[in-house]
Amino acid sequence: MTQCPKYPYRLEDKKTKILCFKKTSTAGSESEGSSNLVAVGFNQNACRLACTKMIVIDELSFRFVEQEGFKLFCSVACPRFVIPSLITIARDIMKLYYDEKKQLREYLVKSSQRVSSTTDTWTSIQNICYMVLTSHFIDCEWKMQKRVLNFVQIANHKGETIGKAIEACLKDWGIDKVFTVTVDNAASNALAISHIKKRLQS
Repeated sequence: MTQCPKYPYRLEDKKTKILCFKKTSTAGSESEGSSNLVAVGFNQNACRLACTKMIVIDELSFRFVEQEGFKLFCSVACPRFVIPSLITIARDIMKLYYDEKKQLREYLVKSSQRVSSTTDTWTSIQNICYMVLTSHFIDCEWKMQKRVLNFVQIANHKGETIGKAIEACLKDWGIDKVFTVTVDNAASNALAISHIKKRLQS
């Protein structure tokens, strides 16, 4: 950074805050989507978390943090921000995933409500089988929520295999009350649903 010619050795007060507009996020309030003027100070951990969320939300490569353009932007916009490495970002994303999973799992267990699920399976161009399980539920504010619970590789598209994968996922999330399970019209899904019904009723 360029130093002041009159006070070249003046120390920077790290507690200094700046005024900026911050969007409100109170659900259901009249001010939703508006902005409030707040005093914000620099926080390395908060910036690092925001950087991690940016990578996830925008589906960016982990190497994005090592691109010269991003480094240039940070050097101008926020010189004090220590840019994390590719390995650090990968580790932070896994931590973020487990933290978010823990919060959602605790909510589902605490609310003890029935959830509706949708599942889909497909085979990649590398001939690898995958399955995704998504939950749908209404939160305490009567808003519809949708969360991807699991995205896993499976051995094949047989009904028993799919049923066991769904069962393992529901157990992992502590879900024992299922309202509906929606699948496509593949013949193997009939056996998968039959497997889930037996496990939930037992």
